[in-house]
Amino acid sequence: MLNLKRKALVFLSLNVLGLAFFPIALDVGGSLGAVQFLFYSFLFATALSGIFLVANKKTGKLRDLLHHRRSLLYLIIGGLFNYCVAALLLTVGVMHTSASLAGVVFRAWPLFAVLFIPFMLKTKVNRYQIAALAIGFVAIYFAMTQGTLLNINASMAPYILLLLFSALAAAFSNVIIKGQNVELYTELFVFNISSAAFLGMLMLAMGLPLVGINLPSLLAILFIGSVTYFVGAYFYFFSLKVFDPILVGNAMMLVPFLTFVFAYLMLGEAIYPYYLLLALFIIAGIIMQQRSPKKAPERIATKARSMYTIFDITSAFAENESAEIYDHIKGSGRALAASGEVGMAFERLPQSEKEAMLSKYNCILFTSKNPHKDVAVSEINFINDVMGNAEGNFIIGIGDPNDVEKAFNDLYAYSKSRGHVEEASPRLSNYEK
Repeated sequence: MLNLKRKALVFLSLNVLGLAFFPIALDVGGSLGAVQFLFYSFLFATALSGIFLVANKKTGKLRDLLHHRRSLLYLIIGGLFNYCVAALLLTVGVMHTSASLAGVVFRAWPLFAVLFIPFMLKTKVNRYQIAALAIGFVAIYFAMTQGTLLNINASMAPYILLLLFSALAAAFSNVIIKGQNVELYTELFVFNISSAAFLGMLMLAMGLPLVGINLPSLLAILFIGSVTYFVGAYFYFFSLKVFDPILVGNAMMLVPFLTFVFAYLMLGEAIYPYYLLLALFIIAGIIMQQRSPKKAPERIATKARSMYTIFDITSAFAENESAEIYDHIKGSGRALAASGEVGMAFERLPQSEKEAMLSKYNCILFTSKNPHKDVAVSEINFINDVMGNAEGNFIIGIGDPNDVEKAFNDLYAYSKSRGHVEEASPRLSNYEK
């Protein structure tokens, strides 16, 4: 049986293969018009996701989500930006440029995710990611000038800008979705039905009719509705739950290379030399990001907590089906971890004080050495791996991230008050309980 990481990698690889055909399918189905084509695609994807939602007995998760309006709103916004805005702009871009060029520009979105992660996920961006972002902007400009670096093609520039905005919308939506923890079939159903509803209203507002569908367009709709927005989306969002958005996006960079080949074989599109040079820029960005130290995302320090480091390890619980853990992590809940004296302090607390702390902050607290009853050994191993120390002892908190961080701060203050924290660190003198 595949462990969590390997399963996510397999799903991500299959999704990459499917997405390579996405711009080609858009090109084939373009005779309908971008809005009508996507509307039909999302209708089909909604039907599929609804059937699988019921078949897998996840309707209770959907009812639960409907009672949490904030999480539902975030999902709708994320879905609309990812499915409607990004897909609509990408479709228009493909129709007026080429499947190959559109694929390259759009798949640069992880370079722009760097802009949103610190503010929306509250995790740090390192210098390698910033350098990769700079390379990405060079690549986009290179695409707009069609390899000349001097003159922008006036006729193509507006559509490349649309593709750029499509990449920005995808980056924004992926960070929003990464910040929400919702059962996958429920998530896909919400994405698809909200996107179909939005495009239906857009058709009414624009006075667009329901047009007939020819065979090539029908095949493209069935492919995109099933492979891209249902099966592929399931694989993709599972991977997004496990991995950092930028890492997932880096894997997506393989898509344009496959699109080059498929577009050449199926559509007869030429592969211009500057396409390959543009791809080299993107590869350079990927390599730069991969030089980043391998560890879990580090949470940005606050004024109340600057003496120790907290990591976001929510991805470890992507497959956990415990009702208690799901109730604490769903929506905007996070799983955070801290090592060192914070974890040791929790172990030293009397049981009565532990229970009082859990009641005060309404979160789950446990250590990697003494895990919660519903946490699997594989999940602890995953945490040890992303924390970079298989022998370490970490405290793990699940719940509202602000409450978890307050609990960690109390534990740090408890440890310091008993002399367990070394006073050699100059930063400790500024600590205020």
